Amino acid sequence: MTVAACASAPMTPADNEALAHADGLVLQGCLDCLLDARALYAGLVTRRASLAVLERLFETDLLIALRDKELALSADSALARAGAVARRLPRALEADRYLRLVAIVPPDNIGTPQHDRDAFIRRQQDAARGLHGDLAWLQAGVLTGPFRLYLTVTLDCSYPVQGGRFQFLPPAVLRAKADSSPPLVAYRLATCMLPREDALRSLRARVPRFVETSIFLGEAELPLVQYNGPGKAAPLLAEAYRAFPESPTVAVLSGRLYQAAGDCETALHYYDETLWLASGHEEALLGRPACLTALERAPDAIAAAS
Repeated sequence: MTVAACASAPMTPADNEALAHADGLVLQGCLDCLLDARALYAGLVTRRASLAVLERLFETDLLIALRDKELALSADSALARAGAVARRLPRALEADRYLRLVAIVPPDNIGTPQHDRDAFIRRQQDAARGLHGDLAWLQAGVLTGPFRLYLTVTLDCSYPVQGGRFQFLPPAVLRAKADSSPPLVAYRLATCMLPREDALRSLRARVPRFVETSIFLGEAELPLVQYNGPGKAAPLLAEAYRAFPESPTVAVLSGRLYQAAGDCETALHYYDETLWLASGHEEALLGRPACLTALERAPDAIAAAS
């Protein structure tokens, strides 16, 4: 249900064209696509103050916050922007409920120190217990279907019931939706729990800007590095690092790559960077003394292990 905005100037043909372009960028789903869409929506809101555009801007800020979490980046700025937009939306939309659901999504488990992630999930236990009702509400929400499905899948993947089963969407339904979903949703379905390499490759072919796929495809190659060398994983993670240099997920996977390849000098660089981005990251803390030992820097290894 969308209520006409008060004192909103009519949309011009150019505005409608910009709105359609922004909507298409959101459905493409990559972080750069979402950021470009947000800029278009924000420009339209400045000129027209249309409620429909405000809703799209709100959705996009929430999607950017979710992607930040998926990259182990801080989502605070995106959530703050979404909160500012929420204050301009009608109460019937229940914007605060969408904000709360996005806020309880945990950060990525690879780039986030396990201690921090466990503490985050413990703090959300009460909210997670009522999640089935929230997910049912989400299905009938007033925001667009792709956004609501993205958030539903994210929450299902973040808080599965015992045995890894989804709370709300059965696996068969998820698979069916994956085949018919826009790239935005297909990406989230393909990265839920166990990433699907075939789906990610297909997605990258559909949306060449979707560099996030390289993180998962590069990670999938890491177990083979000690046998086949870094040839397949290295260019994928290098591309991801160029796109997301502040992501501890990309940094620690790069450290893991070069440690497995026997290049501990390079691995140390990435482990140090991981710790700068995510202090206390357990894998980086363990990787440093192992690499220092391999480099025959025993005093440094002992200090690092201490």
